[in-house]
Order: sequence, then C-alpha cells, then structure tokens
Amino acid sequence: MTYQQLEKQWRSGKADSVYLFFGEEEFLRTELIRKAIDLFLPDASLRSFNLDQFDGAESRLVDVLASAKAYPIMAEARVIICRNFEKFFVNRGKTDNADSPKNTLIAEYLEDPNRSTLLILDTTKPGAKNTHPWKGLFINATPIEFAPLKEQEAMEWLGDRAAHFGKKFDSRGAKMLVDLLGTDLRQLSSELEKLVTYVSTEEAITAADVEATIGVSPHYNVFELNKAIGSRNKSLASEIVVRMFEADKKALFMTLFNLAKYFEQLVVAREMSLNRESEQAIAKALDLYGGAAFFVKNYVAEARRYTALELDNAIKAIVATEYQTRKTSMVDDCLLVQQLIAEIL
Repeated sequence: MTYQQLEKQWRSGKADSVYLFFGEEEFLRTELIRKAIDLFLPDASLRSFNLDQFDGAESRLVDVLASAKAYPIMAEARVIICRNFEKFFVNRGKTDNADSPKNTLIAEYLEDPNRSTLLILDTTKPGAKNTHPWKGLFINATPIEFAPLKEQEAMEWLGDRAAHFGKKFDSRGAKMLVDLLGTDLRQLSSELEKLVTYVSTEEAITAADVEATIGVSPHYNVFELNKAIGSRNKSLASEIVVRMFEADKKALFMTLFNLAKYFEQLVVAREMSLNRESEQAIAKALDLYGGAAFFVKNYVAEARRYTALELDNAIKAIVATEYQTRKTSMVDDCLLVQQLIAEIL
C-alpha cells in the first residue's frame, strides 16, 4: 500500500490497528502522522485524552503498549504515535531472540491489538525482515514505505502541493526547482512556500518565478555560494556573487538571508561535532531530513575550517551588512556582498 492509498482509506473512515511507517522520506511520514491525528481526532479539545506521542530514544516500550491498550474517552478512537521505534531494539548491534521481553510484548500485542486504537510505529530504517521484532511487524502490522521520491514524482508532488495554496505550478518551473534542489520534500516545501508568497495574488508559479527567487544557474546560486564559502574559496565565491547579481539585480535579500542561515548552521555543526554528537543528531539540529541528511558530513567539514571566533565574526558582519542596506540605498548591492565575503574569508 502506498501513502496515497492509505490517506484515501483513512479519509473514508477505515483504518487498521497497527501501522509500521518506514523510509528515508521523513517529511511525508510526518505529514501523514499529522493527517492521522486530524482525521481520527477531529475534536481538538479531546486530543489530550486520546492522543499519546512517544520517542523510542526516551520512552519505554511497555508504556507505549499500555497506552495503546487503553480505550478512548468521549471519542471513537485513540491515536498513539511512537517515533524512532527502532531505538527500543538497539542492543550493541546484536539481534534479540524471539522470546526476549520486548519482542514478546510486541508479538502479544499484534496477536490481539486494541481495535479502537490507531498505533503508528515510525522509523527511518527498520531492522531486517527476518529478524525480531521486524518479521512479525511486517507480517501482522500494515507496513508503509516512504522511499525518496524520483524526480517526476517530486514534480507531481509540487503540483499537488501548490494546488493546496490555490496555485498552479507549471511543469517547467517544477522541473527547474527539482533540478536545483533535488527531491527532498522538506526543502521543496520550504521553497514552495516562499514562491507562494513571492507570486502573491498571481494564480500560477512559473519558471521565471523560480529564477527570481532561487536562481536558475546550477553553478551560480546561493547553494553553490555556500559551498565556495565553506571551502574558503574566495575567488570562486566572488565570481558566483557577480554572476548571481548579473542574473538578478534584486538578489541581495535572498543572499543575506541564505548566508545568515548558513553560518548559524555552521555554528551548530561545529559545536555538536566537537561534543562528539552523532551525525543523526546534527542533521536533526540543522533541519536536514530525508535525503538532505546525507550532507551533514559537508556541514561538519566546512564548519571545522572556521574557528568559533571566525564564525561569530561572520554572523556579526552579515548583520552589519544588512543594517547598512537599511541606512542608504546609494550602494552597489553586488559590491556590498563581495566586501562582506572578503571580510568573512
């Protein structure tokens, strides 16, 4: 069953008792969990009685299942969410036996689940299907995979998402956005919201709008600018800025906003890596989800090319530059950003 089929089934009022959500497309998993809450607990005033959310990294499995066994209060159903479900079964790389306490708890619940509870067990990467408890879950629960979308699927998703905002995203513009940003839906969703704001009352989002807000060139855009600054390549960063402003005279706001966010991420990545935090934890702190989490290594490497003082001074320089643009309009935006990069590097 696909996530589209599941949503359609839910909207018809039908649901199974236990679902196993898994896969790298975290944004879609989160969206569908939100929809489960909205559809099965439409009365927000009753959610505190009938909605429990757990995290496998912080909770106990026995508490999750105890909550699932409880009956709804003044509602037709309870909704129980358990994220990072795989954390319950991390045992120094070893696989638990079928009769281990945790596996026994899961097996017993799957034999006779509470029919008035919708239990969603959410994980990015489940264990092998021939190990416990995953073998029983894939057989007795309803597994839904959220794999990274292909380019065409991401374009179709953008079209559907834009329609929710009352906009039509033309195919050329959607392809351009996917070509520039990839298929990570969290990032695409964020950029789409910016585009909706940019086009304002216009009904359509076009390729020209994407060019104006992001930059069409695969080599001269804010993302490549980040990479050049991260590698401390001053000449390349300066060239990218020149090309960006040649293509869009109004690129100043987007460039400063992007640089501020980028250096804030470098501060976080540097501190967390020095504290030996996991890549998963750093990715979460940087809002890198799904396929975008792959780039956490890049952020860490780029952050370590700067001292803490240099990162702090960079952020101060960006703020000072933004303030300077408010004081006077008698300044060349491209030259201003080039001077900023020279100061940072």
